[in-house]
Parts: sequence; C-alpha cells; structure tokens
Amino acid sequence: MPGVQSLVADGDDKHGVLDRAFMVLDVLSRVDDGLGLSELARNAGLAKTTTHRIAEQLVSVGAVQQVDQRYYIGPLAARLGRCWQPDPLLLQAAADPVRALVGPADAAAVYALHGGKGRLVTAAARGAHCWILPPDLTASFIPLAAAWHVLMVADRKPVTPVTRSYRLLMPLRDRGVAISVQHEGAPEMSCVAAPLPSDGAHRPAAVAVLTLAAQPAPWLMDLVLHTADRIMHRLR
Repeated sequence: MPGVQSLVADGDDKHGVLDRAFMVLDVLSRVDDGLGLSELARNAGLAKTTTHRIAEQLVSVGAVQQVDQRYYIGPLAARLGRCWQPDPLLLQAAADPVRALVGPADAAAVYALHGGKGRLVTAAARGAHCWILPPDLTASFIPLAAAWHVLMVADRKPVTPVTRSYRLLMPLRDRGVAISVQHEGAPEMSCVAAPLPSDGAHRPAAVAVLTLAAQPAPWLMDLVLHTADRIMHRLR
C-alpha cells in the first residue's frame, strides 16, 4: 500500500508524521458533517499544506474520505473503531454469564466505565423482542438508569438524575443492587443493576438486566448479584 509507506516515510521524523495523521483523524472523529481543508487545518493546529498532504494520504488508504471538498472519517478508520473493546478480558469473562441471564430477564448487558461513559462490553436479549442497547451509556438513557447509577457510585461520582421519568427504588449500599423503574406514561419496564467487585485491575463496571415489568421479582436481584460474582471469578 504505497499510501501507507508515504505516510510513514514523509518527513525526517516518522513519529511526528504519524502524530500529525492521528491529530487529523481525531479532529474528524469529533464532527458529523465533515470539515473543509481550512477548518481541518485550524482545528488540528497544523499548516494548511501539511494538513492537505496528510489528509490526501489518509484518503488513499481509506482512513479518510473526501466528498465535495470536505473530509470525513473513512471506512478503514470506522472498521478499526468497531474492533475496539473497553475491556477485552471482561468481554471474555462476561459473555456466557450475560447470555444465561436472558430467560429470567428480557435483556442483559455489561457496561464498563471509560471516558466518562458506560461502554457496552457485551449484551444479550430474548429472541422474541427487539432490544437496541446503546453502545455508550449516559444518564440520558432512562431504561438503564440503574446501571448508570452503579457506574457512577463505583467511580465515586455524585449521581444527579437529569430527568424525573424514572425513579430509583433502592440506593446502592456496599454490594447491593440499584433498581430503576420507568413511569410517567412510559412502557412498564424495570432495570436491576449490580457492580462488578473491583480489584483495581479493571475499570468500574456493572451488570444489568431489563424486564418488561413494573417491578422486578425479588429473586432477580440475587441472580444479578450472583452473575456479577461469577464474572469476577472468571476474571481471576
């Protein structure tokens, strides 16, 4: 791939060139409607001629795409991004236990805290329902409010609900569970979440289940806690 070779070989310091290339990619990753060359150079803090050279080389390998004189993230960069995992070892440990939760619950997921958001590690859902769980969990996603609460407590951050469209039934204490229930005209749905005990080697994380019920069965709380313990046992 000559584009890759020229990108690496350009300039006296190949690491400097790569640094600048990733600066361009980072700027483009933060916008949805692309950037023209002048905007891209200004936001990246690079000379316009340097930005143009790097952007064109990135276009040649598919890391950036150019449409109507504007630059966008390209298919190669998007494909690489989809391969990223917030915690690969947690994914391996949690996949089977999370699938086992589906049946007693309608959907289950594990989120790990990264960059101020809960990043989806693995999820499963009952086949009869269509569940779309967000890859990035924040306070605004009401159905998994309990999971967000768990992540914030695990990270020692204050939990301030941004909406009244759910209520938290049980505060988190020690290894307890958090339960959120939607109301105010929303479909009956509840979430039970528990923290994964942290040993310092992994990011704060939570295992959560969603049920189509006004309130979850009491035994579901124990099951979620048992699943959290099972995942941590597999990590050790």
